[in-house]
Amino acid sequence: MASHEAAVPLLKHDHDSLLVYPNEGSLVWGIERLLFDLDLGRTIARRGHEKLLERFGENVIAEQITDLMRVTSA
Repeated sequence: MASHEAAVPLLKHDHDSLLVYPNEGSLVWGIERLLFDLDLGRTIARRGHEKLLERFGENVIAEQITDLMRVTSA
């Protein structure tokens, strides 16, 4: 769960996250939605995990480290 203001470029509402407004009522709505719709919660968790692995998984990090360690000849 994240706020519309903070995460719009990174997350997709009802796909890999629930986006809420920064107020108490909206936050309660999001929490209740996840608590009472376990299938939605599981789906969002799975998709969010997949997105994290895609962006920051060990293969991506290993490739970035390899690129940083390459020495170019002058």
